[in-house]
Amino acid sequence: MMRSGDPYSSQIAMAQRASASGPAKTRPRAKLRLPVGPATPSLKSPKGSFMNALPLIGTNSVLLSAGGDCNNASRAKPFPGPSRRRLSTDEGTAISVGAAQSAMADALFFARLLPGAGVMGSYAHDRSLRQRPIRIKPGPGQSRHRQWLYKGVLTLAAVVLSRPAAADETKVLTPVQIFDPEQGQGLRLGPDVVALPQLDADVTYNSNVYNVRVNTIDDFIFSFRPEVTVRTALPRHELSVRAAGDFERYAQTGSENSDQYEFDASGRLDLANRTEFAMNGGYLRGIEQRGTAGDLFLTDRPVEYDQAFGAISLQRTGGFLEMLGEARISRFDYKNASINGVPIDLSDRDVTIRRARLRASAPTGRNTRVFLEVSGNQVRYENIGIIPRNSNGFALLGGFQRNVTDLISVEGAIGYIEQDFKDPAVKTVKGFNYHFLLNWTPRPNWQVTASADRVIDRSPREDVPAILRSTFRLEAKNAVSDRLLVSADAGMEVEQYRGIAREDRRFFVDARLHYRLTDQVGLIGQVGYRTQNGKGGGRDYHGVSATVGVRLAV
Repeated sequence: MMRSGDPYSSQIAMAQRASASGPAKTRPRAKLRLPVGPATPSLKSPKGSFMNALPLIGTNSVLLSAGGDCNNASRAKPFPGPSRRRLSTDEGTAISVGAAQSAMADALFFARLLPGAGVMGSYAHDRSLRQRPIRIKPGPGQSRHRQWLYKGVLTLAAVVLSRPAAADETKVLTPVQIFDPEQGQGLRLGPDVVALPQLDADVTYNSNVYNVRVNTIDDFIFSFRPEVTVRTALPRHELSVRAAGDFERYAQTGSENSDQYEFDASGRLDLANRTEFAMNGGYLRGIEQRGTAGDLFLTDRPVEYDQAFGAISLQRTGGFLEMLGEARISRFDYKNASINGVPIDLSDRDVTIRRARLRASAPTGRNTRVFLEVSGNQVRYENIGIIPRNSNGFALLGGFQRNVTDLISVEGAIGYIEQDFKDPAVKTVKGFNYHFLLNWTPRPNWQVTASADRVIDRSPREDVPAILRSTFRLEAKNAVSDRLLVSADAGMEVEQYRGIAREDRRFFVDARLHYRLTDQVGLIGQVGYRTQNGKGGGRDYHGVSATVGVRLAV
């Protein structure tokens, strides 16, 4: 994964996270977000899919599963202030003009040093300040006009050599940079410590609360999501602590009411130039989403679980060889559920997952890097269940990252993935692995992203050792102005249950609108459609949703 080199973009991207409802009501009910990085365990997932609630065992699991993405810990940023950075599409022109002026200044400087060059400005009026140019007397057979030829060559070289500066300063704007979301002042707790409170509130209409084919129930859901982050803003190193909650109340279906919350902390130590050590850990109370693999039956209330996680990473960026090594551990503890008041023991889902990953990349050209990634995992269930599901696995990925043009970047990789189970009667899961990511910015206010990934996911079912999940997604963003961001995305998830014939294909499409009403208040709206086709005992359903909400940043 290519690192973002623009801390301003990263800060804005964090502020532009999914709306209060997110796609959760468009697809199966989502969970809350966690702090830095998309890889942290999420109660409110932008994809609204069960894949974001379960630990992923494949190569990309370290990026998508619970435990946090240490290597993507956010950089120290200045405290938010009242001033806002306004970017315009004319910036590139202004930068180019400035670079041209700089080129002319360089040319004049070199010209003054050449033989025969005159002295200009105040130096011409003060003999004590004059610098006598070195005059080279032409040798036998040489003519003085060659001196002027030397002057012309050096002047041209000065202009040409200064041109790369203009290219370096010119940058391609994206909707993330143009759109300026609501941002609070924050509460200063010290010279280098600030607290950033935020509150999201919305109301959602869901046409199919339980995501079932028949006897559907629609309802209105009122959601409240308070959040506070305390972080440092130091030249080096960083520490942040975050607490958040997601409280949902249904107008008629009170049994679906839920309280989710999370606490986590992350830190980064800058050990040396381009070398950093990162860590994070925390606790999460979440629910399984209706209609997904974790929702195996119509329980009286959503299935609840506790998750504890921790991760460390060491990485070196920049230079010829970039390296990343990380280790993670996640522990899931499921609460007992009930059907018609009859308790159901879900301890067979309790599991501990350990992972490690090593990635190295090197350039093969000015705009291309190749990388190799190796990862391994260990899955241990507390209870054996119907079949033993303990397993060990590994995955390999080899690929490239390339900036095709200033407007197009591509990351692609192929490889092999395998999960071997302790029980010899359980067939090993293995096969082709892939990863793809495309970013295209046809215009400064438009950006299109396409992605594809495959992972092996642990299974919540006693009779299924693992789930092979493939995900495809297409998203477009349009910054209408610095106040209004419009986005849409469509995707498909394919879940193959190993050991049985079940296969679920889930499709979704969403459209979202985010408008900054004031510097600290934003309005969010969303509409969406979802459908799932199940084979071999899988569930079929479809539904629509619509959301309006408000976000307040203090």
